[in-house]
Amino acid sequence: MKSLLYIFWLVVFTIFFSLNLPLAQANIIISEVYPNPNSNENEWIELFNTSEDSISLDNWEFWDQKSQPTLIYKFLENKTINKQEYLVIPVNNVLNNSGDSVLLFDENHILQDSLTYTSSEKNYSWAKDEQEPTSIYKTSPTLGEKNSIPTPTAIPPTPSLFLSPTPTSQQINNIDIFPSFSEVVACPSNQEKEWLEISNLFSAPINLDGYIIRDATHQIHKFSEEIINPSEYITIEFTNTLNNGGDSLFLISPQNNIVDTFSYETCSKNMSWSKFDNQWLESSIITKGEININSKNSSETSATTKQININLKNSEEQKKINNTSKEFKYPANILSPEIQLPDQNLRHLQSIFFSPPDLIKGAINVIMGSLLLLIPSLVYVKKNKKYF
Repeated sequence: MKSLLYIFWLVVFTIFFSLNLPLAQANIIISEVYPNPNSNENEWIELFNTSEDSISLDNWEFWDQKSQPTLIYKFLENKTINKQEYLVIPVNNVLNNSGDSVLLFDENHILQDSLTYTSSEKNYSWAKDEQEPTSIYKTSPTLGEKNSIPTPTAIPPTPSLFLSPTPTSQQINNIDIFPSFSEVVACPSNQEKEWLEISNLFSAPINLDGYIIRDATHQIHKFSEEIINPSEYITIEFTNTLNNGGDSLFLISPQNNIVDTFSYETCSKNMSWSKFDNQWLESSIITKGEININSKNSSETSATTKQININLKNSEEQKKINNTSKEFKYPANILSPEIQLPDQNLRHLQSIFFSPPDLIKGAINVIMGSLLLLIPSLVYVKKNKKYF
C-alpha cells in the first residue's frame, strides 16, 4: 500500500512539473512602437529578430487591443526577417495615443510577443531593450536601428568648442519645410537601375544634409551637403535594393523625424509609382527628374494606371482579411485592457487558450511518461506482494 501511495504522488508531481515548465522566449519581439506621429508622419511598429536564424513571417498578424481586439496588419505573402534584423511596418490611425497594446501572432495564432504602453507624446516612441525585452521605455524613436534606452542617471556631455551644432528644422513663416517622395521605379527594365525621386514643393531651397532614406529594413541612402531648390526634382539610383514584391520607404529628417513615407505592394516593368495631389498612381508615363504626368489625363486608357490605397484598413484585401478573421475569438482575460500581465504570463496563458493542439500533445507526453514510471512499479509490487 505504501508503494502505491508513493507511485501516486510521483505521478502527480510529474504532471505538475510538466505543466509548469517555462515557455521558450519568442525569437521575434515587438521592439518599438511610434503611436503619436506628427501631422506629416505615419505611425509604425518595429520588429526585431533576436535569433541567429532567418524566420518566415508568412501569415503572421498584428492585433491591437482597443475597446475590442482588432486586426491591424497581416503579412499576406512570404516575408522573411533575417537574423538580428529590424523590420518596420507603417500603419495609419490604429494606435491609441492614450494607451494601447500591440500583439504579434504567428501563422498558428500563437502569441509570440506583445507591447503595452499607457500614454504617448509627440516625437517619442515606446521601445524595448533588445537584450532584455521585459520592460519598455519612452525614448527617442530609432526607426530600424538599435533602440535608445535611457539610463537612470544621464551624464552631461563635456562642453567643447569643436562640437557641431544640432541641426534644426528649416521653416518658412514658422512652418517646417521638408522634401517629399514624388516618383519611384522599383522594377526597372533590363540593364537599368532602380531609382526614387524627391521634390521640393516649397518656395525656398532645402538643405538635404543629414536626411536619410530607409526601406523597411535598412538605410539605403544618406544625403550630404546637397541643396534642393524650389520645384526641383532629385533622383537617387539603386541596384537590387527595392523589393519587387512590395516595400516601404521612409524619408527621415536630421532630427530623426519621418517626413514622408511610401509603400507599394507590387511593381511592373516600364511603370513607375508617381504622386499626384498626395495620391500615388502606377503609370506608364515615367518622368525621371521632371514634374509627374498623370496618365489618367492623357490619351492612355485607364488600363495602364492602377491606384494604390496605402491605408490598410480601407483596402479591399484588408477587408477580406478582417472578414475571415472574425471567427477567431480571443479570450477576454488576455485582451481585456483592465488586465496588465508581464510578457511571460501572457506567453503562459496563450499556450493554454490559443494552442489546444500543443496542450493535448503535452498532456499525452505527460501520461505516457507517467505510465512508463507506473508500469514497472506495479510489476514490482505484484512480485513482492507478500511484503506489503
